[in-house]
Amino acid sequence: MSYIPEKEEGLQVGIDARVLDGNMTGVGRYVSEICKCLDRLMPIATFVLFSNRPIKWEAPSARWIKKVDSRWSTVSSLVWLKFFSAKFIEKTPIDVFWGGAHFLPGIKVPCVLTVHDFVHIYAPETMPLKFLWGHKLFMSHDIKKAKSVICVSEGTLSRLKQAVGYLPSCEIASPAVSNLFQRVTQQEIQALKLKYSLGDKFLLMVATAEPRKNIEKTVKVFNELKQSGKMKDITLILVGSAGWKNKKIKERIDASEGVYAVGYVPDKELPAFYSAADSFLFFSSYEGFGMPVREALSCQTSVLAADIPEIREAGGQYASYFKPNEEGIKNALYMYMEKNINNIEIRPCYPSWKNTARVYATHFERAALMVNI
Repeated sequence: MSYIPEKEEGLQVGIDARVLDGNMTGVGRYVSEICKCLDRLMPIATFVLFSNRPIKWEAPSARWIKKVDSRWSTVSSLVWLKFFSAKFIEKTPIDVFWGGAHFLPGIKVPCVLTVHDFVHIYAPETMPLKFLWGHKLFMSHDIKKAKSVICVSEGTLSRLKQAVGYLPSCEIASPAVSNLFQRVTQQEIQALKLKYSLGDKFLLMVATAEPRKNIEKTVKVFNELKQSGKMKDITLILVGSAGWKNKKIKERIDASEGVYAVGYVPDKELPAFYSAADSFLFFSSYEGFGMPVREALSCQTSVLAADIPEIREAGGQYASYFKPNEEGIKNALYMYMEKNINNIEIRPCYPSWKNTARVYATHFERAALMVNI
């Protein structure tokens, strides 16, 4: 799809900035990368970020305005967006609004919505009750309300059609990989190992600690192999913030040998983690795409991943795939020990974030002009 030039005076684009506060996970990083590219693609546009909490994201230019509704800073961000944000947002003139994280406010301005996944349908047991019902109550409604809907993968688009019916104004804008994610030097790898006290050989997981990431199962299988005398000189390193329903995950990690949870690390350190790892593990039971898979592959690290459509879409021919259950994870680790996995000798070539952002620039312009897509 080609980019439609902006109107002469420049668009006023409102953006749901709830995911741009603090340590960003997958959805926040996706929105952040799109925003940085939009600044260059739409040079005369003004962007207004709305949230009920401080927006810590660093804006790329003076054309980005942060509007924080601090009166409601103590309520959940979804409750604020659905019940209290409309009057606050409508005080600022905007031509189009982008809901980058599944939901829209109750405003009359044309909206573009991003759908990342359908966890509430395909893995509802992994969600806290309040989040589950929030998704059940509002997500389908907001999809139908949007002027256009953008999905992050073919798999998500297919599931969207199953969930709410065919929508003619849908398009795919998959996550890209920035130039940050490349194999680093041995000096950088050694510096990272020294900083975090990492062993010579380790397996890596990068994921928010929540049930559908299958961290608990992976740690269990790894520990069983460790206790049986295998994996003697190998550790398992877990990178990522604590998520919902993580009590059992933490208990499993604490009771295991050779498993270390590093917690959240900044993006700038992730390439060194990927490059230093002997292999990268990603056994989620369900994902909307799988950004870490592409990041690891871009650092030329072998990937053992769950065999589900969305992750296959991310990893393509480069990753090795296994069922996301204990037996499948055990098979993956045996394949690793036998060195019967895909080695990444040349960095795969992926589309740029600029290409992904160009899809949004086009949809913003068309939605603002009320042109059917």
